[in-house]
Amino acid sequence: MTDNQPSDLLGCYGNTEIKSPNLDKMAKEGVMFENAFCPNAMCSPSRASVWTGLMPSQHGIHTWLDDRLMAKWPKDWNALKEFDTLPEILKRNGYDTAMIGKYHLGCLEKPQNSIDHWITMGRGHTLDFYGNTIIENSKKYIHEGHSVELFTSKAVEYVKGRTQNRESPFLLLLPYNGPYGHWPSIKGPAKNQFGSYYEKLNMNSVPREGLCKGAIECFQM
Repeated sequence: MTDNQPSDLLGCYGNTEIKSPNLDKMAKEGVMFENAFCPNAMCSPSRASVWTGLMPSQHGIHTWLDDRLMAKWPKDWNALKEFDTLPEILKRNGYDTAMIGKYHLGCLEKPQNSIDHWITMGRGHTLDFYGNTIIENSKKYIHEGHSVELFTSKAVEYVKGRTQNRESPFLLLLPYNGPYGHWPSIKGPAKNQFGSYYEKLNMNSVPREGLCKGAIECFQM
């Protein structure tokens, strides 16, 4: 599950500026939805809907959870505590459960909602794709590389490890924190291997930061 990504930012949905060959191949060889709807335009409500099967009007999360407020909330708080979530249901039915990626729905320090294997960031939203604090089960460390690449490698590692345990089924939730759209995370030159290819292109299909200066100032981004 990607974060804050409109469908029209993919080649398989008609974008001619952004190159997404691997995702285009998945769309061609797998299932591509041509009539799909997101329950909310923000990340936390959408993720909560996936976990609970409920609309934002039912689970009560209507916008992203502000880290400045999260720090003041009760210890071990969980925005989905009152609901029976997907991993909890599957756990009761014999599944092993893993969550690798962006959570942003509760306390990040330890697993929630019956997750066995827990890897996430040390904060809710992404200020930078590099140099993030990572919480991996009981360990906490700084990962200097790109967080999306880390989550991918950890997910592949987890799936390969399942070959040692074929007795029980498993659920792997892989909510990426990219491509994202929170301005601090994309300021300055891109550090990834393809950044230089896009740097001087006039990306007409992508909303420009100049249109959103008011929002940046309002939310102190």
